[in-house]
Amino acid sequence: ADEQRRFAQWLVEARAAGISNVLLAFKASRDQPGRLPTRREYEAGVLKVLASVDAKGDRQMIDSISPWNEPDLSSATTARPFEAGQLFSVIRRICRERGCTALAGDFADSRFTAAYLSKYLAGAGAPMPLHWAWHAYDDAWTRRVDPSMPRLRSFLSLLPANARVRLSEQGGILWRPRSRLSGERRISQTPAQAGADLSFLLNKAATIDPRVNAFDVYQWRGEPPPAWDSGLIAPGGATRPSYCVFAEALAVSAPACR
Repeated sequence: ADEQRRFAQWLVEARAAGISNVLLAFKASRDQPGRLPTRREYEAGVLKVLASVDAKGDRQMIDSISPWNEPDLSSATTARPFEAGQLFSVIRRICRERGCTALAGDFADSRFTAAYLSKYLAGAGAPMPLHWAWHAYDDAWTRRVDPSMPRLRSFLSLLPANARVRLSEQGGILWRPRSRLSGERRISQTPAQAGADLSFLLNKAATIDPRVNAFDVYQWRGEPPPAWDSGLIAPGGATRPSYCVFAEALAVSAPACR
């Protein structure tokens, strides 16, 4: 209920700010993060959320839908790539009726494998998805060792020539707790270092491949430890170097960056 309230409030604020192209991504329940709903349960839940959006007159705001956030990392789907792909098939059908874009993948680059993709595609069914989402974090974190973005390149090598890839999460991480579940290591660095990581992603990713055609920065406002923090703005509201990096990429004049 709290998540639904927060989402409804966010839509109100987004509409007021003139935002019209929203990517809606689903994920596991906070109460049962390891439970994967049945296809019937999943579809009913998605349709319920979309019905609430439509009832408020915001149908056209939902431009794209991702079936499951980071399925290769989520405890509900990390060992069930075929089932994760089946969730995409549900969203593809819904988007076909609504006129939105179904985004396949939404993979985390830290754990992605070609084997996972192969089983995911088997679940997704034909035709091969053409619109993909990708989270570029570890390529930024390891840029000092290898600035070629090897994880993104490897992923792109497995996609057709006419595919389109949206970096639906990219940012400079200040703090990421270690996860025993996913195997992700702890990251801790300064705001300046995080800003440099974001600058690298915004500039480098665009040169990797013309199939990379959209970028989403995560997150706008950070949270204090032990929560994840890649915020452009500090938990207390102060702007960070990443904020100015983002403003420069958008060619927006930001008073805080002058």
